[in-house]
Parts: sequence; structure tokens; C-alpha cells
Amino acid sequence: MNVAVPKSLADELDGVPFIGDISLTNLNGERRGDKVFVRWIPVSTEGKVEIRTSTTNNFANGGPDTYKVKGKAKVSAGSYMFNLPGQANPMS
Repeated sequence: MNVAVPKSLADELDGVPFIGDISLTNLNGERRGDKVFVRWIPVSTEGKVEIRTSTTNNFANGGPDTYKVKGKAKVSAGSYMFNLPGQANPMS
């Protein structure tokens, strides 16, 4: 298909490819106090997932959002936890 997607739009995609293999499904996140728990069901046992967050929703109005990397985890781990800003360093 060779479709070029600008980075500002690519950041908003959920990561599911149109063709080819997938690495995970059923992504969800839950806040508990000062921590955020991200979980998924691994489809692959290989590779890493990068957890990024944004505190804006400018994309809804045609603008770009700013994302920050919270960490990386093995796809096979099925979960990742990070602390909210202003809290202690995240644990993986």
C-alpha cells in the first residue's frame, strides 16, 4: 500500500496494522491513586512496546498533541505500570 502518514497523524493511530502481524490486543489503562496500570494481551512473544502519554487533546480540534515516553516493556509482559507526574520514579 505504501501510504505515507505524517508523524502528527501516526501518533494518533492505535498501532494496529492494516496488513501483517499484530503484537498485542485489548490494550487498556487504569489509574489507581498515583499510578497508571497499562495492560494488554500479548499475541507475540517477541518485541517491545513503548508506552507514551499525552496530557492534551488538541488533535480533536485539528492541532497536534505532545507525547512523552513513559517507558518500554516486553510485549510478552502483558503490562506496565508508571507513576503520575510529581511522584516517585516509575517501576516496570
